[in-house]
Amino acid sequence: MIESLSQKYNIDEHILLRKGKNINYEKLDTTLDFLINELKLFPTNLTNCSAIIFQSKENIKKNIKFIEREKIKFTSIETCLLVLSNNPKSLINRYDYISKHYGKKIIEEKPAILNVTKKRIIGIEDLNIPIKDNKDIIKIALGPNSIRHMEELLNSKEYQEHKEIFTLDVFSRAKITDIREMLSSEEYQKHKELFTSDVLAKTKLKYIKELLNLPYWQDDKYKQLLTSSLAAKAKSQLKKIPVLIKMAEDYGIEEYLTTSYLLFSPSQNYALIRYMNENNIPLVVDNKLNKMFGKAPIILKKKYNIDLKELMKMYPLEEKGKVYLKK
Repeated sequence: MIESLSQKYNIDEHILLRKGKNINYEKLDTTLDFLINELKLFPTNLTNCSAIIFQSKENIKKNIKFIEREKIKFTSIETCLLVLSNNPKSLINRYDYISKHYGKKIIEEKPAILNVTKKRIIGIEDLNIPIKDNKDIIKIALGPNSIRHMEELLNSKEYQEHKEIFTLDVFSRAKITDIREMLSSEEYQKHKELFTSDVLAKTKLKYIKELLNLPYWQDDKYKQLLTSSLAAKAKSQLKKIPVLIKMAEDYGIEEYLTTSYLLFSPSQNYALIRYMNENNIPLVVDNKLNKMFGKAPIILKKKYNIDLKELMKMYPLEEKGKVYLKK
């Protein structure tokens, strides 16, 4: 039966089997038919939010009516589907609680909060985490951390000694074991400027160690580029930095690099370089890297009328192993 539904709706069998053996195939078929044939969703949408698959058609319709009545808008299909996958009574109860204690505007700004249980929100409130604004509770609630992990952070010696770096991001996503490892490390003693709250919240010591061991920081041209912004994204930067520096050297801009340049992907920078070269736009202006580098795609579009996504299609970056191939 699962194989038949998988073929009928073009959805991976493993997705359909996430509920285990206790599957009501008739109900599943009805829901999938409603989602794909009536709501016109794509199978990929359902793959990215499989919870909606196992909700009943009736409950989804009730949630849709509620969302339409309250005029709740979403910028992401996945977020909308997650909210629709909730029990209707729980969704309404959650909406009423958030509206009463935090205002409807926070729901307009962060509709994903409707997928966070009322129990979790109240649990975070009870922790009495030092906050500047009551709505910071919502920001913390949207993070992946469990309440137990937040409580461990609050009760830690590290928190008592370094309260200034225990920000909302840290409480919402960091583990005390990771923070303890960082703050007691040799790397922390040598490079305290790198260990900001952003770094504590978003990476692990092993990736920072690997980042610090890259050879580029021994070169005067590059050592100033080693910042907390890079450290916070250490895991992904380990693969990007060698490609980006090789690219910069090939195009003669290695003396002018900025951290912003390194924070963008090789594909983005390569497309921009190719576009600028073919349109006679200098890569370096007044002995500084052109300000177009490091600009967010939305700024490039608004200020320079450059669609970075389109450029990446026009000038695709070819890779072989870890070394890009210059065209």
